Amino acid sequence: MNRPKAKPGSSRAERRRVLDAQRVVLACLLDVHPKTPTPTELEAQLGRELEPPVVARAIENLCQAGFAERRGDALAPSPAALAFHNQNCAASRW
Repeated sequence: MNRPKAKPGSSRAERRRVLDAQRVVLACLLDVHPKTPTPTELEAQLGRELEPPVVARAIENLCQAGFAERRGDALAPSPAALAFHNQNCAASRW
């Protein structure tokens, strides 16, 4: 049986890299909230950890999944992501 060819960038290592980038990008958005950085600012801030194309892909994935949202040129965590984050922060204080 012939396997379909894998899409470029769909290797397990690439998926892991993007998932890790999504965690870093969302954590950054939550940390700087209520500030709303632009994608370029995020790429510059995370440049030591992540390559710009990986940051861009992570941003797209987070927006599509509803964890982040675009506000004009800027990015912000979604209300649901903020509520979850705030709930977990409050619970960890107990």
